[in-house]
Amino acid sequence: MDNQAQSRKRRAVLGAGIVLTLSLGTVGGIALAQGSDPVAVHAEAKPGKHEKAKRPVAIGTVAAVGQGTLKITKDGGGELSLTTDNATKVRGMRTLGDFKAGQRVTVTHKDGKALAVVLTRAHAKGTVTALNGQRATLVTAGGLAQTLDLTAVTEKPKVGDVVAATGTAVESGAVLKVERLRQLPK
Repeated sequence: MDNQAQSRKRRAVLGAGIVLTLSLGTVGGIALAQGSDPVAVHAEAKPGKHEKAKRPVAIGTVAAVGQGTLKITKDGGGELSLTTDNATKVRGMRTLGDFKAGQRVTVTHKDGKALAVVLTRAHAKGTVTALNGQRATLVTAGGLAQTLDLTAVTEKPKVGDVVAATGTAVESGAVLKVERLRQLPK
């Protein structure tokens, strides 16, 4: 095979975004033998979603937010202090400064720096099975019972209603203090 043919073959394989190793053996790809003239075509894997999956995640409540810092109390115990900057991504709030102590968050971090901070809302979906004053019992599709605090809800559900509730976990996570309640079709 002449040099032009080899060059065309390399461009075609790389242009298609396929990692191939054309030889008699394999090296991290699909091996194809081309007669007695092996041509090695190599491309490195793009860093991406697999690297992101390895980043540590902390779940807990905000202990404090300051200029360039975020402290959270992790579920299961312990406090985590992280640095923040303009590159720290924020979801659920406009800015990091909008977070308040006690709010639930999920934080992706690396080397002591917060990469992303997400306001985590408690939520449940299921059938209301009991009402007791400002409290309701909701049974989820998976069969778990969840106590709902309905004090902030103006339109209360009835037993048998299928609802989606969003709010804040209170009483050590035993109760969902409902901020938004939607009726779902039965």
